[in-house]
Amino acid sequence: MNDKPLHIAFLWHMHQPCYKDPLSGIYTLPWVRLHGVKDYLDTLKILEAFPDLRQTFNVVPSLMEQLNDYVDNNATDRHLELTMKAPGHLTAEERLFVVENFFLANWDTMVKPYPRYYELLVKRGLRYFKGRHRQKNGALFQRSGHQRTSAALFNPQPGIEFSYVQEKVDFSFFP
Repeated sequence: MNDKPLHIAFLWHMHQPCYKDPLSGIYTLPWVRLHGVKDYLDTLKILEAFPDLRQTFNVVPSLMEQLNDYVDNNATDRHLELTMKAPGHLTAEERLFVVENFFLANWDTMVKPYPRYYELLVKRGLRYFKGRHRQKNGALFQRSGHQRTSAALFNPQPGIEFSYVQEKVDFSFFP
């Protein structure tokens, strides 16, 4: 048996392509924002338990620029805009966008742990194809502002680490 220590290098490569539309200035996808409050934060929170473990983080410039844009310039994306919009003010097209896009997460780990979110997914349909069910699902959340509110409020949650959400967010207002 060799008594020499094994040296291991941990290198975390954090990257995202640029999602900002140069004409509108709005991000077309929410991944930088969602990963910014989930994966990057979660990694640091986990590493707090190992203060003597050295890590190297490589953050590519496009990711850093986008994170700074959200923080320093109040950047936004369509998902965030619809999440922040009063449910009663969503247009039919915006409701359809919610139905088609607010469930793009790993259902087993990011949707099912929240019974109300999973209930809305089941109501939308588990075998859903964009465009194919537009007429049926365009009206899905029209009956109840509460359903739209639930979907819109839950949407950011799959992107946030569960332990952090449970510490910081009160979900008691959901029935």
